[in-house]
Amino acid sequence: MMPLRLLMAGALAMVAGCASTDGAISTTASARTTGEVFAGSFTDTKGQSHDLKGVLSSGKPVALVFWQPWCGACIAEAPTVIAAHKRLGNDMAFYGVVSGPDQSVDEASVAKAMFDTGMTYPTIRDRDLRLTKGLGVEIQPTIVIIEPDGTVAYQAEAPPAEWH
Repeated sequence: MMPLRLLMAGALAMVAGCASTDGAISTTASARTTGEVFAGSFTDTKGQSHDLKGVLSSGKPVALVFWQPWCGACIAEAPTVIAAHKRLGNDMAFYGVVSGPDQSVDEASVAKAMFDTGMTYPTIRDRDLRLTKGLGVEIQPTIVIIEPDGTVAYQAEAPPAEWH
């Protein structure tokens, strides 16, 4: 397995795409990546359960891609994320994250966007906003990469440069 620090080396220096941030990591997020943020399981759009804490404890980093089907920038960056998943998916777990309670998320639009973009990784629903708030995500798209020890290695509004 390729070390995450090696994968992320270029990402911390430069962020490509439409991000308005410089890839700086939120100190709030890095302080709250384990415990209640990842406790329990998350259900994906196909009804499958995912234990993010378990994935991290197995030694695999996790990439969380926060997106919404109405977000043009999210849809525009999808091919880059999909290509990264195809290249790095054996060494890093990828999850899309659609935030919001059931009454505020149109599941049919989520399914259509996933189909239209050819998304190759599961999309989990953050219905109680535990991930969104716990990681300090305020805008979408946002990508958060967490190392197995729970440290936030990357958090920005665009994919890391080496994903392009």
